[in-house]
Amino acid sequence: MVYTQTTDRRFSLGIAVIFFSLLHTGADTLEIRRIDSPVEALLGHNVIIPCHFTGYKASHLDLSTVSVRWTLRTLEEELIYLFNGGQRVQNRSGSDIPERGLVEGDAGLHIPNLQIRDEGEYTCSVIVTPDKATSKVTLQLSGKPTCRVSDSSLVMNPGTERSVTCYVSGFYPAGAGIHWVRHSKESSNSSDLDENTCSKTPVPNPDGTYDVRSVLSVTALSIAEDGDVYSCVVGHRSLTGALTCNATLSVQPVAEDVTYIIGIISGILVALISAVLVVSYGMCYKKVPPEVSEIIECELIHTRGTKLACPIMNFRPKNIHITLYLSKGTKTINKYNKVDEWSPGRKENNDTPLLQPSHLKLEPFIPPPKNRLFSCFCAVTITPCLHEHNGAKLILEVQHEALKKPVSKKLMLRVQAAPVLDPTRTGTA
Repeated sequence: MVYTQTTDRRFSLGIAVIFFSLLHTGADTLEIRRIDSPVEALLGHNVIIPCHFTGYKASHLDLSTVSVRWTLRTLEEELIYLFNGGQRVQNRSGSDIPERGLVEGDAGLHIPNLQIRDEGEYTCSVIVTPDKATSKVTLQLSGKPTCRVSDSSLVMNPGTERSVTCYVSGFYPAGAGIHWVRHSKESSNSSDLDENTCSKTPVPNPDGTYDVRSVLSVTALSIAEDGDVYSCVVGHRSLTGALTCNATLSVQPVAEDVTYIIGIISGILVALISAVLVVSYGMCYKKVPPEVSEIIECELIHTRGTKLACPIMNFRPKNIHITLYLSKGTKTINKYNKVDEWSPGRKENNDTPLLQPSHLKLEPFIPPPKNRLFSCFCAVTITPCLHEHNGAKLILEVQHEALKKPVSKKLMLRVQAAPVLDPTRTGTA
Protein backbone atom coordinates (compact mmCIF):
# COMPACT_ATOMS: atom_id res chain seq x y z
CA MET A 1 0.00 0.00 0.00
CA VAL A 2 2.86 2.43 0.77
CA TYR A 3 4.50 1.56 -2.54
CA THR A 4 1.28 2.41 -4.42
CA GLN A 5 0.89 5.83 -2.79
CA THR A 6 4.52 6.74 -3.49
CA THR A 7 4.15 5.67 -7.13
CA ASP A 8 0.96 7.76 -7.53
CA ARG A 9 2.65 10.83 -6.06
CA ARG A 10 5.64 10.49 -8.39
CA PHE A 11 3.33 10.04 -11.40
CA SER A 12 1.29 13.16 -10.48
CA LEU A 13 4.44 15.18 -9.95
CA GLY A 14 5.78 14.09 -13.39
CA ILE A 15 2.54 15.11 -15.12
CA ALA A 16 2.71 18.55 -13.44
CA VAL A 17 6.33 19.08 -14.50
CA ILE A 18 5.52 18.15 -18.12
CA PHE A 19 2.44 20.45 -18.12
CA PHE A 20 4.32 23.49 -16.82
CA SER A 21 7.22 22.74 -19.18
CA LEU A 22 4.83 22.81 -22.12
CA LEU A 23 3.34 26.10 -20.97
CA HIS A 24 6.79 27.59 -20.54
CA THR A 25 7.93 26.36 -23.95
CA GLY A 26 4.84 27.77 -25.72
CA ALA A 27 5.21 31.14 -24.03
CA ASP A 28 8.85 31.49 -25.08
CA THR A 29 8.51 30.39 -28.75
CA LEU A 30 9.84 33.13 -31.06
CA GLU A 31 7.21 34.01 -33.70
CA ILE A 32 6.69 36.69 -36.38
CA ARG A 33 3.22 38.10 -36.95
CA ARG A 34 1.98 36.88 -40.36
CA ILE A 35 1.13 39.36 -43.15
CA ASP A 36 -1.31 37.76 -45.64
CA SER A 37 -1.84 40.57 -48.18
CA PRO A 38 0.96 42.34 -50.07
CA VAL A 39 2.21 45.70 -48.86
CA GLU A 40 1.20 48.30 -51.48
CA ALA A 41 3.19 51.50 -52.06
CA LEU A 42 3.78 54.18 -54.71
CA LEU A 43 6.99 54.80 -56.63
CA GLY A 44 9.02 57.65 -55.16
CA HIS A 45 7.33 57.32 -51.73
CA ASN A 46 8.58 55.77 -48.49
CA VAL A 47 7.43 52.46 -47.00
CA ILE A 48 7.78 50.34 -43.85
CA ILE A 49 7.73 46.59 -44.54
CA PRO A 50 6.37 45.08 -41.28
CA CYS A 51 8.10 42.40 -39.21
CA HIS A 52 6.71 42.19 -35.63
CA PHE A 53 8.05 39.31 -33.52
CA THR A 54 6.96 37.93 -30.13
CA GLY A 55 7.85 35.08 -27.82
CA TYR A 56 11.05 36.46 -26.23
CA LYS A 57 11.31 36.38 -22.44
CA ALA A 58 12.42 39.90 -21.50
CA SER A 59 10.09 42.92 -21.60
CA HIS A 60 12.83 44.86 -23.45
CA LEU A 61 15.40 43.11 -25.59
CA ASP A 62 19.15 43.23 -25.17
CA LEU A 63 20.11 44.12 -28.75
CA SER A 64 23.49 42.43 -28.36
CA THR A 65 21.59 39.12 -28.54
CA VAL A 66 19.44 40.13 -31.54
CA SER A 67 20.10 39.61 -35.25
CA VAL A 68 17.72 40.74 -38.04
CA ARG A 69 18.33 39.89 -41.69
CA TRP A 70 16.24 41.29 -44.58
CA THR A 71 16.63 39.74 -48.05
CA LEU A 72 14.87 40.28 -51.41
CA ARG A 73 14.29 37.41 -53.81
CA THR A 74 15.46 38.33 -57.32
CA LEU A 75 17.47 35.88 -59.41
CA GLU A 76 18.93 34.87 -56.06
CA GLU A 77 18.50 35.96 -52.46
CA GLU A 78 19.87 39.52 -52.25
CA LEU A 79 20.85 40.92 -48.85
CA ILE A 80 19.10 44.26 -48.30
CA TYR A 81 19.76 45.01 -44.62
CA LEU A 82 21.48 43.29 -41.70
CA PHE A 83 21.38 44.14 -37.98
CA ASN A 84 23.68 41.90 -35.93
CA GLY A 85 24.16 42.71 -32.25
CA GLY A 86 24.35 46.46 -32.93
CA GLN A 87 26.36 46.18 -36.18
CA ARG A 88 24.54 47.30 -39.35
CA VAL A 89 24.97 46.52 -43.05
CA GLN A 90 22.89 48.65 -45.48
CA ASN A 91 23.05 47.27 -49.03
CA ARG A 92 19.97 49.25 -50.05
CA SER A 93 20.74 52.95 -49.63
CA GLY A 94 18.62 54.62 -46.94
CA SER A 95 17.18 51.40 -45.51
CA ASP A 96 16.99 51.20 -41.71
CA ILE A 97 15.51 49.45 -38.66
CA PRO A 98 15.08 51.96 -35.76
CA GLU A 99 16.46 50.66 -32.46
CA ARG A 100 13.56 52.21 -30.53
CA GLY A 101 11.12 49.78 -32.15
CA LEU A 102 13.55 46.85 -32.24
CA VAL A 103 13.88 46.64 -28.44
CA GLU A 104 10.10 46.13 -28.34
CA GLY A 105 9.92 43.49 -31.09
CA ASP A 106 9.46 45.72 -34.17
CA ALA A 107 11.96 44.80 -36.92
CA GLY A 108 10.06 46.66 -39.70
CA LEU A 109 12.32 47.74 -42.57
CA HIS A 110 12.15 51.44 -43.60
CA ILE A 111 12.85 52.05 -47.34
CA PRO A 112 12.78 55.62 -48.74
CA ASN A 113 12.21 56.84 -52.33
CA LEU A 114 10.92 53.54 -53.71
CA GLN A 115 12.10 52.39 -57.14
CA ILE A 116 10.84 49.56 -59.35
CA ARG A 117 13.84 47.41 -58.40
CA ASP A 118 12.56 47.44 -54.77
CA GLU A 119 9.44 45.43 -55.73
CA GLY A 120 9.30 41.73 -54.85
CA GLU A 121 9.18 39.17 -52.03
CA TYR A 122 11.09 40.06 -48.87
CA THR A 123 12.21 37.65 -46.12
CA CYS A 124 12.61 38.83 -42.52
CA SER A 125 14.78 36.50 -40.40
CA VAL A 126 15.02 37.26 -36.66
CA ILE A 127 17.36 35.60 -34.16
CA VAL A 128 17.03 36.21 -30.44
CA THR A 129 19.71 33.90 -29.14
CA PRO A 130 19.18 30.97 -29.29
CA ASP A 131 15.73 31.13 -31.01
CA LYS A 132 15.02 31.96 -34.69
CA ALA A 133 11.90 32.94 -36.67
CA THR A 134 11.37 33.72 -40.36
CA SER A 135 8.54 35.38 -42.29
CA LYS A 136 7.93 36.48 -45.90
CA VAL A 137 6.04 39.55 -47.18
CA THR A 138 5.50 40.88 -50.72
CA LEU A 139 6.00 44.54 -51.65
CA GLN A 140 3.81 45.64 -54.58
CA LEU A 141 4.64 48.97 -56.26
CA SER A 142 2.56 51.23 -58.49
CA GLY A 143 3.35 54.40 -60.41
CA LYS A 144 0.63 57.04 -60.91
CA PRO A 145 0.14 58.23 -64.52
CA THR A 146 -0.03 61.81 -65.72
CA CYS A 147 -2.33 62.89 -68.53
CA ARG A 148 -2.43 65.69 -71.13
CA VAL A 149 -4.08 66.32 -74.51
CA SER A 150 -2.42 67.73 -77.62
CA ASP A 151 -5.02 70.53 -77.90
CA SER A 152 -7.14 71.65 -74.96
CA SER A 153 -9.21 73.84 -77.30
CA LEU A 154 -10.42 72.47 -80.66
CA VAL A 155 -11.35 75.42 -82.91
CA MET A 156 -13.23 74.12 -85.97
CA ASN A 157 -15.74 75.09 -88.66
CA PRO A 158 -18.93 73.07 -89.25
CA GLY A 159 -18.37 70.03 -91.44
CA THR A 160 -14.64 69.78 -90.72
CA GLU A 161 -12.65 66.98 -89.04
CA ARG A 162 -9.70 67.09 -86.67
CA SER A 163 -7.80 64.69 -84.40
CA VAL A 164 -6.75 65.13 -80.77
CA THR A 165 -4.16 62.99 -78.96
CA CYS A 166 -4.17 61.99 -75.28
CA TYR A 167 -0.70 61.37 -73.80
CA VAL A 168 -0.55 59.19 -70.64
CA SER A 169 2.90 59.00 -69.04
CA GLY A 170 4.91 57.59 -66.13
CA PHE A 171 2.64 54.74 -64.99
CA TYR A 172 3.61 51.31 -63.59
CA PRO A 173 2.77 48.50 -64.22
CA ALA A 174 1.84 48.60 -67.93
CA GLY A 175 -1.90 47.91 -67.57
CA ALA A 176 -3.66 51.26 -68.12
CA GLY A 177 -7.16 51.61 -69.59
CA ILE A 178 -8.04 54.60 -71.81
CA HIS A 179 -11.43 55.58 -73.20
CA TRP A 180 -13.01 58.79 -74.51
CA VAL A 181 -16.23 60.41 -73.30
CA ARG A 182 -18.15 63.25 -74.95
CA HIS A 183 -20.07 65.70 -72.72
CA SER A 184 -22.75 67.61 -74.65
CA LYS A 185 -23.23 71.21 -73.51
CA GLU A 186 -26.63 71.51 -75.17
CA SER A 187 -28.24 68.35 -73.76
CA SER A 188 -26.05 67.82 -70.64
CA ASN A 189 -25.66 64.17 -71.69
CA SER A 190 -22.48 62.11 -71.79
CA SER A 191 -21.64 59.34 -74.23
CA ASP A 192 -18.76 56.90 -74.59
CA LEU A 193 -16.81 57.11 -77.85
CA ASP A 194 -15.79 53.63 -78.99
CA GLU A 195 -15.41 54.47 -82.68
CA ASN A 196 -12.97 56.92 -84.27
CA THR A 197 -10.35 56.15 -81.60
CA CYS A 198 -7.00 54.43 -81.85
CA SER A 199 -4.94 53.52 -78.76
CA LYS A 200 -1.30 52.53 -79.12
CA THR A 201 0.68 49.85 -77.27
CA PRO A 202 2.37 51.08 -74.04
CA VAL A 203 6.03 52.01 -74.55
CA PRO A 204 8.59 51.38 -71.72
CA ASN A 205 10.74 54.23 -70.37
CA PRO A 206 14.37 53.89 -69.18
CA ASP A 207 13.21 54.04 -65.52
CA GLY A 208 10.83 51.08 -65.99
CA THR A 209 7.60 53.13 -66.19
CA TYR A 210 5.38 53.25 -69.30
CA ASP A 211 3.88 55.81 -71.70
CA VAL A 212 0.90 55.35 -74.02
CA ARG A 213 -1.18 57.57 -76.32
CA SER A 214 -4.68 57.45 -77.74
CA VAL A 215 -5.94 59.36 -80.79
CA LEU A 216 -9.55 60.56 -81.25
CA SER A 217 -11.00 61.82 -84.54
CA VAL A 218 -13.49 64.69 -83.95
CA THR A 219 -16.02 65.89 -86.57
CA ALA A 220 -17.89 69.16 -85.96
CA LEU A 221 -21.34 68.83 -87.57
CA SER A 222 -23.03 72.08 -86.50
CA ILE A 223 -22.84 75.21 -84.35
CA ALA A 224 -24.96 73.38 -81.74
CA GLU A 225 -21.85 71.39 -80.72
CA ASP A 226 -19.98 74.52 -79.64
CA GLY A 227 -18.80 74.06 -76.04
CA ASP A 228 -18.92 70.24 -76.05
CA VAL A 229 -16.11 68.64 -74.03
CA TYR A 230 -14.14 65.54 -75.07
CA SER A 231 -12.58 63.78 -72.08
CA CYS A 232 -9.73 61.29 -72.12
CA VAL A 233 -10.43 59.02 -69.11
CA VAL A 234 -7.54 56.94 -67.70
CA GLY A 235 -7.86 54.01 -65.29
CA HIS A 236 -4.95 52.37 -63.43
CA ARG A 237 -4.43 50.35 -60.24
CA SER A 238 -2.43 53.23 -58.69
CA LEU A 239 -5.47 55.54 -58.87
CA THR A 240 -8.34 55.67 -56.39
CA GLY A 241 -10.50 57.22 -59.13
CA ALA A 242 -10.28 57.94 -62.85
CA LEU A 243 -7.75 60.45 -64.20
CA THR A 244 -9.26 62.85 -66.76
CA CYS A 245 -7.92 65.46 -69.19
CA ASN A 246 -10.24 67.48 -71.44
CA ALA A 247 -10.43 69.13 -74.85
CA THR A 248 -13.18 71.73 -75.42
CA LEU A 249 -14.77 72.07 -78.87
CA SER A 250 -15.22 75.59 -80.28
CA VAL A 251 -17.31 75.62 -83.47
CA GLN A 252 -17.06 78.90 -85.43
CA PRO A 253 -19.40 79.56 -88.37
CA VAL A 254 -18.13 80.72 -91.75
CA ALA A 255 -18.65 84.49 -92.01
CA GLU A 256 -21.81 85.19 -94.05
CA ASP A 257 -20.61 88.55 -95.36
CA VAL A 258 -17.52 86.93 -96.88
CA THR A 259 -19.66 84.30 -98.63
CA TYR A 260 -21.99 87.00 -99.93
CA ILE A 261 -19.14 89.09 -101.39
CA ILE A 262 -17.63 86.03 -103.04
CA GLY A 263 -21.01 85.23 -104.63
CA ILE A 264 -21.39 88.74 -106.07
CA ILE A 265 -17.89 88.75 -107.51
CA SER A 266 -18.41 85.31 -109.05
CA GLY A 267 -21.69 86.44 -110.66
CA ILE A 268 -20.11 89.54 -112.18
CA LEU A 269 -17.23 87.52 -113.59
CA VAL A 270 -19.55 84.91 -115.12
CA ALA A 271 -21.98 87.45 -116.66
CA LEU A 272 -19.68 90.20 -117.96
CA ILE A 273 -16.14 88.93 -118.53
CA SER A 274 -16.10 85.91 -120.80
CA ALA A 275 -12.37 86.13 -121.26
CA VAL A 276 -11.80 85.87 -117.52
CA LEU A 277 -14.23 82.96 -117.50
CA VAL A 278 -12.11 81.11 -120.04
CA VAL A 279 -8.94 81.72 -118.00
CA SER A 280 -10.69 80.73 -114.79
CA TYR A 281 -12.01 77.59 -116.44
CA GLY A 282 -8.52 76.62 -117.48
CA MET A 283 -7.16 77.21 -114.00
CA CYS A 284 -9.90 75.16 -112.42
CA TYR A 285 -8.55 72.12 -114.21
CA LYS A 286 -4.91 72.74 -113.42
CA LYS A 287 -3.19 69.58 -112.25
CA VAL A 288 -2.64 69.48 -108.45
CA PRO A 289 -0.40 66.80 -106.86
CA PRO A 290 -1.90 64.74 -104.02
CA GLU A 291 -0.97 65.21 -100.35
CA VAL A 292 -0.17 61.71 -99.07
CA SER A 293 -0.37 61.25 -95.27
CA GLU A 294 1.57 58.70 -93.24
CA ILE A 295 -0.03 55.30 -92.77
CA ILE A 296 -1.93 55.52 -89.46
CA GLU A 297 -0.72 52.72 -87.19
CA CYS A 298 -3.19 50.76 -85.04
CA GLU A 299 -2.78 47.80 -82.71
CA LEU A 300 -2.35 44.56 -84.71
CA ILE A 301 -3.55 41.30 -83.11
CA HIS A 302 -2.76 37.90 -84.64
CA THR A 303 -5.64 36.71 -86.95
CA ARG A 304 -7.87 39.66 -85.94
CA GLY A 305 -8.92 41.67 -89.03
CA THR A 306 -8.52 45.46 -88.94
CA LYS A 307 -7.95 48.44 -91.24
CA LEU A 308 -5.02 50.81 -91.62
CA ALA A 309 -5.76 54.28 -93.01
CA CYS A 310 -3.65 56.45 -95.33
CA PRO A 311 -5.57 59.59 -96.43
CA ILE A 312 -4.64 61.01 -99.87
CA MET A 313 -5.93 64.57 -100.11
CA ASN A 314 -6.50 67.50 -102.51
CA PHE A 315 -5.49 66.32 -105.97
CA ARG A 316 -6.67 66.92 -109.55
CA PRO A 317 -7.48 65.19 -111.87
CA LYS A 318 -9.26 62.23 -110.33
CA ASN A 319 -7.14 59.56 -112.03
CA ILE A 320 -4.71 58.11 -109.44
CA HIS A 321 -2.90 54.80 -109.12
CA ILE A 322 -2.18 53.13 -105.76
CA THR A 323 0.10 50.11 -105.31
CA LEU A 324 0.61 48.14 -102.09
CA TYR A 325 3.87 46.27 -101.40
CA LEU A 326 5.10 44.06 -98.56
CA SER A 327 8.79 43.64 -97.74
CA LYS A 328 10.65 41.49 -95.22
CA GLY A 329 13.94 43.30 -94.70
CA THR A 330 14.81 43.87 -98.38
CA LYS A 331 16.38 47.22 -99.18
CA THR A 332 15.58 47.88 -102.85
CA ILE A 333 12.07 48.53 -104.11
CA ASN A 334 12.63 45.98 -106.89
CA LYS A 335 12.61 43.31 -104.16
CA TYR A 336 9.23 44.37 -102.71
CA ASN A 337 6.38 41.92 -103.17
CA LYS A 338 3.34 43.49 -104.80
CA VAL A 339 0.21 42.80 -102.71
CA ASP A 340 -2.50 44.82 -104.45
CA GLU A 341 -3.03 47.80 -106.76
CA TRP A 342 -5.97 50.11 -107.50
CA SER A 343 -7.06 53.00 -109.70
CA PRO A 344 -10.53 54.56 -110.30
CA GLY A 345 -12.63 52.47 -112.69
CA ARG A 346 -9.94 49.80 -112.98
CA LYS A 347 -11.15 46.21 -113.17
CA GLU A 348 -9.31 43.46 -111.34
CA ASN A 349 -6.51 41.95 -113.38
CA ASN A 350 -6.15 38.26 -112.69
CA ASP A 351 -2.73 38.27 -114.38
CA THR A 352 -1.22 40.49 -111.62
CA PRO A 353 0.75 38.31 -109.13
CA LEU A 354 -0.44 39.09 -105.60
CA LEU A 355 1.05 38.04 -102.26
CA GLN A 356 -1.59 36.50 -99.98
CA PRO A 357 -4.50 38.80 -101.07
CA SER A 358 -6.68 37.31 -98.33
CA HIS A 359 -4.42 38.92 -95.71
CA LEU A 360 -3.82 42.35 -97.29
CA LYS A 361 -6.09 44.29 -99.62
CA LEU A 362 -6.61 47.89 -100.76
CA GLU A 363 -10.06 49.41 -100.20
CA PRO A 364 -9.85 53.04 -101.45
CA PHE A 365 -12.87 55.33 -101.80
CA ILE A 366 -13.07 58.66 -103.66
CA PRO A 367 -16.11 60.79 -102.63
CA PRO A 368 -17.47 63.67 -104.73
CA PRO A 369 -14.88 66.47 -104.98
CA LYS A 370 -14.80 69.58 -102.79
CA ASN A 371 -13.61 72.85 -104.36
CA ARG A 372 -12.86 70.79 -107.51
CA LEU A 373 -10.20 68.83 -105.62
CA PHE A 374 -10.45 65.10 -105.07
CA SER A 375 -9.57 63.14 -101.94
CA CYS A 376 -9.10 59.41 -101.55
CA PHE A 377 -9.87 57.72 -98.25
CA CYS A 378 -7.49 54.83 -98.69
CA ALA A 379 -7.87 51.87 -96.31
CA VAL A 380 -5.70 48.76 -96.15
CA THR A 381 -7.63 45.73 -94.91
CA ILE A 382 -5.27 43.38 -93.05
CA THR A 383 -5.70 40.10 -91.21
CA PRO A 384 -2.31 40.02 -89.47
CA CYS A 385 -0.40 36.78 -89.13
CA LEU A 386 2.37 36.80 -86.50
CA HIS A 387 4.89 34.76 -88.48
CA GLU A 388 4.09 36.38 -91.83
CA HIS A 389 3.64 40.08 -90.94
CA ASN A 390 5.47 40.80 -87.67
CA GLY A 391 8.56 42.85 -88.52
CA ALA A 392 7.55 43.21 -92.18
CA LYS A 393 7.43 46.59 -93.90
CA LEU A 394 4.23 47.80 -95.59
CA ILE A 395 4.78 50.25 -98.50
CA LEU A 396 1.99 52.30 -100.08
CA GLU A 397 3.02 53.88 -103.42
CA VAL A 398 0.94 56.67 -105.05
CA GLN A 399 1.27 57.68 -108.72
CA HIS A 400 -0.42 60.75 -110.25
CA GLU A 401 -0.09 62.94 -113.34
CA ALA A 402 0.95 65.95 -111.25
CA LEU A 403 3.78 64.04 -109.53
CA LYS A 404 7.27 63.95 -111.02
CA LYS A 405 7.87 60.64 -109.29
CA PRO A 406 5.74 58.29 -107.16
CA VAL A 407 5.25 59.05 -103.45
CA SER A 408 5.78 56.18 -100.99
CA LYS A 409 4.74 55.82 -97.36
CA LYS A 410 6.11 53.02 -95.19
CA LEU A 411 4.99 51.34 -91.97
CA MET A 412 6.80 48.68 -89.93
CA LEU A 413 4.20 46.10 -88.83
CA ARG A 414 4.19 44.95 -85.20
CA VAL A 415 1.86 42.02 -84.58
CA GLN A 416 0.92 40.81 -81.10
CA ALA A 417 -0.41 37.39 -80.16
CA ALA A 418 -1.77 35.87 -76.95
CA PRO A 419 0.09 32.79 -75.67
CA VAL A 420 -1.51 29.39 -76.33
CA LEU A 421 -1.18 26.78 -73.58
CA ASP A 422 -0.99 23.06 -74.34
CA PRO A 423 -3.59 20.95 -72.49
CA THR A 424 -2.43 19.49 -69.19
CA ARG A 425 -1.40 15.88 -69.51
CA THR A 426 -1.44 13.36 -66.69
CA GLY A 427 1.36 10.80 -66.65
CA THR A 428 0.61 7.11 -66.21
CA ALA A 429 2.13 5.08 -63.37
